[in-house]
Amino acid sequence: KGHLEGLREGHREGHQKGLEAGKRLTAINLLKINIDEKLIAKATGFSLEEVQALKEKEVTNCE
Repeated sequence: KGHLEGLREGHREGHQKGLEAGKRLTAINLLKINIDEKLIAKATGFSLEEVQALKEKEVTNCE
């Protein structure tokens, strides 16, 4: 029983991490095509500060 519950918990955690990674990639791609940061925050559920940090780290440094 404990083993099965551990597998389920691992699956839930992995699924959540995958969803977050997908949202992050979407936000980065939207930033790269100059979509407004406030719209990205609203669409992804990230805070404006999180979107701005992504822009600074992932987009500004790559151009």
